[in-house]
Amino acid sequence: MQQRSEETRIKSLDSAGRLFSTRGFSAASVDEIPAESGISKGAFYHHFESQQALFLALLDGWLQASRDKTIWEASIAPYRRYHKYFTSLIKKGVEECSFVEIDPGLASRMIVSTAMGLFLQSLLVNSLLNTSKEKRIRK
Repeated sequence: MQQRSEETRIKSLDSAGRLFSTRGFSAASVDEIPAESGISKGAFYHHFESQQALFLALLDGWLQASRDKTIWEASIAPYRRYHKYFTSLIKKGVEECSFVEIDPGLASRMIVSTAMGLFLQSLLVNSLLNTSKEKRIRK
């Protein structure tokens, strides 16, 4: 019985992860999560008090996974790749006197960090805009 309960919980987490990633947290409803996972709404509430509690459980799982060395390395590999690329471009620019004397590693970190921040901000803004649009459509 306990195994079945854990399977139900995992189904909810998996379905919520899919819905949140495709539609956004606010656009996904508590009705959709159990329907998507093939469980009852009562079973959903047995495991999670609310949609927010479910999201926090997902977040906790992601944070736990990021402590795994293999997952961590895979997660930061794109950052390292871009950092290395921009560092080499900036070094070349300094050598050619196209750029003023600057620490290429630091400048590269600032470029990549700014780009990542803008990317994350765009995801948040798009999610908020989609949620706002869907609320207007529902009215």
